Amino acid sequence: MKQRGVAVRVAVINATVRQVAALGPESVTIAAIAADADVHPTSIYRRWKTVDAVIIDALNEFTASGLTIPDTGSIRTDLLEFATHLQDWLATPLGLALSRTGVMPTNDEQVLASRKAFWRNRFDAAGEMIRRGIERGEIAQDIDADTVLAALVSPVRLAAISQHTEPPLNIEKIVDLVIGARS
Repeated sequence: MKQRGVAVRVAVINATVRQVAALGPESVTIAAIAADADVHPTSIYRRWKTVDAVIIDALNEFTASGLTIPDTGSIRTDLLEFATHLQDWLATPLGLALSRTGVMPTNDEQVLASRKAFWRNRFDAAGEMIRRGIERGEIAQDIDADTVLAALVSPVRLAAISQHTEPPLNIEKIVDLVIGARS
């Protein structure tokens, strides 16, 4: 990518994040992103094709840099820190707005493929916590990392997206449930 291309990408991603945080993902337009980024709308359409594709790319960029994978030496503590950090991030206007883009209905194959890649990348990175827990003998050898992570992350995401209208979460109990805490 040429330097101009890198600068345009950075400007568009940053503008998209600002627009999503300010307006919510449903109200963002290519025109608004272009104006905010000080680029021509065709520069955005050429690379991303749709507003959903730009938003998903921004989600990938900012989530990957904002959510770290803990390594405390304990699977339970790792998962507690991970889920708590996720809950805190989703409580921010940006975290909530970007996470809502992941559940917006679409038939756009590019957006669907981007969402799938996003979740695969996040689960692969977070799966390291599970692999370490298996190596330390804290959890069963045959435990499925994707299932553990889905069971942990899904209620946290649901609470954020529904704006905590359901009963409050107890992350410690969820962690204990998904890893089969020993009494």
